[in-house]
Amino acid sequence: MKNILFFILLAAVLTVPVFAQEATESNIGVNFNIGNLGLAGNLPFKQNYDMESSFSLIYIGLEDRTTNFGVGFSPLVITGFMLNEDYETNLGGASILNLHTYWNVFTHDFAGVSVFYLGPFSSINYFFVDQEFHLDKYLFTAGLHMGFKAGFGGFNYNIASFEVGYRNMNGASRYHIGGKIDLVAVFLVFILSSF
Repeated sequence: MKNILFFILLAAVLTVPVFAQEATESNIGVNFNIGNLGLAGNLPFKQNYDMESSFSLIYIGLEDRTTNFGVGFSPLVITGFMLNEDYETNLGGASILNLHTYWNVFTHDFAGVSVFYLGPFSSINYFFVDQEFHLDKYLFTAGLHMGFKAGFGGFNYNIASFEVGYRNMNGASRYHIGGKIDLVAVFLVFILSSF
């Protein structure tokens, strides 16, 4: 099982440069991020409010520019829950199989520099690792997302996003609301604010 997952991850990472070469000649756009910082809240039914922080390293995806449908992959997402001590729903740790699909139904281009997007999405975080591997833990999220991305020809760079919807945390249902900002944007804000 581990070899199959490793092969899938390796194949996904190795095929992105091929699609990147063809992106300038086709309707395929390449999405890329260094990583994201996220903060979210999960509203459990009849339980305490859960605050969640996340850090993702590298996001690679492909988007059909005619339909605005896209898929993406991140090789590492570290998630931490600040107010939840319940082991069954506390999925703190790193997930190494992180898939994301979306359909940006509405987009608005701002003078070719940045694009606002809005539409449904779904994502799954699986194969959690802390002191050991957890094949029984997962995070499934689906709902509506919106955000801003910078466009450079066939390449897109997601700057910030906001999402709201449903979350299933290892079988437990939650309402979910959260936001993410790109690490480069955080770094630039930090540098500019120090002047």
